[in-house]
Amino acid sequence: MNNLEKWRYIHSKMESPMVFVDWAFYGMVSSCLQSRIWLNQRGHTKFTNVSFLPNIYAILVGKPGIGKSISAYTSKLFINKLPRIRRVRIDGPAMMKQRIHVAPDSITPQALLVCIAKETRVIQDKNNGYFSEGPNRTTNPLAFLVCDEFGSLLSQEEGTKNLVTFLNHAWDGRAYNRVTKTQGSDIIKNPLTTMIACCTPDWVQDNMNNNVLKQGFAARSIWIFGDQKRAKSLFYTAPEHAEQYEKEILEHLTKISEQDFFGPCFLTEEAEAWYSNWYKTESDNYVNNDPKLQDYYSRKKAHIIKLAMVIHYSDNLDNQISLSTLQRAKNALEEVEPTMHIAMCASGGNKNKVLADRIIHFIKKKGFATRSEIIMDMYDDASVELTEKTIEELLQLDRLKVAFNGEKGCYKINESRQEQDNDGD
Repeated sequence: MNNLEKWRYIHSKMESPMVFVDWAFYGMVSSCLQSRIWLNQRGHTKFTNVSFLPNIYAILVGKPGIGKSISAYTSKLFINKLPRIRRVRIDGPAMMKQRIHVAPDSITPQALLVCIAKETRVIQDKNNGYFSEGPNRTTNPLAFLVCDEFGSLLSQEEGTKNLVTFLNHAWDGRAYNRVTKTQGSDIIKNPLTTMIACCTPDWVQDNMNNNVLKQGFAARSIWIFGDQKRAKSLFYTAPEHAEQYEKEILEHLTKISEQDFFGPCFLTEEAEAWYSNWYKTESDNYVNNDPKLQDYYSRKKAHIIKLAMVIHYSDNLDNQISLSTLQRAKNALEEVEPTMHIAMCASGGNKNKVLADRIIHFIKKKGFATRSEIIMDMYDDASVELTEKTIEELLQLDRLKVAFNGEKGCYKINESRQEQDNDGD
């Protein structure tokens, strides 16, 4: 049993969609690696501006109460259980610090950037002094950002644009120069942040500025949509072996978050050949042809590598990433891509489009659905009148067709129209 399977077992009685549980795990592992691990082309060891880093941004999108925040919180809880570590400071003596620096639960964009600028730390090699790049190799302290209500953080106009610009730089691992009117200039060297953010479609739609998304943040994020709880339980009870599995996961996280656990990793020759072939011949074959995902697909090459590094180090300590790991990363992304546009529709201006996508997704899952079943499932977010109007519009657009399941009049997806659209794309 690998550590992801152990993680799933520990949380097997949680109500949250399993996809939220999985990505909370990926975020947790990613935060432990920070910028101490990077991936290069075989034969090259030095960190450069074309190296890949193992940080990810996962945005969990779903209705209130579906289990977004609890999934994110469990990963944060595990990180806070890790033993403290001796940290080297740029401007003072070494001191015992939290092993992985986690952002405060509540903070403004301005305060977050000030915190990051003031607390930059040096990564030190216990055996050979500093990183091979020299004593200026640093990492920002915000290794893990968990936002229960991401929309509320970005809805604060003042400072939001600067924060998103920083997050774009931190995903890439590029230096960020912050200039203020009263405090002068701060340069954050080699920032790297992993983020798990939670929001509802309505919250994002009402609060997210489209111009912010167009800065490239949306393309750097994995938008994960969940619409059904796995089960309903009054109280959460841990499974029988949860304590032992938790101990084993924490032991591994401790190893990969040690100061001297760093250096380059590589794809095996087999993995590199497969990846090169996929990128040249198959990367333009999109799982989801919705226009909102165009920017995401332009960075899918990087998303696969980042996630493959996370998956590899979730169980292993060596620096060779296999073909099977690379394929696991690709499959994990393609598991969430079919509904990614539904989560991202929250950033658009057409609320009917969001509802239409949700209706189509609901019917696809069921195969057939009656009008009353559709209305009841959409009732939390849309009036009866709006849902009925959207159903009629989907019929007019040939997205749906009337069918019969037994004696019931139902709706199903118009597969012939969908095939035409795919051919057109």
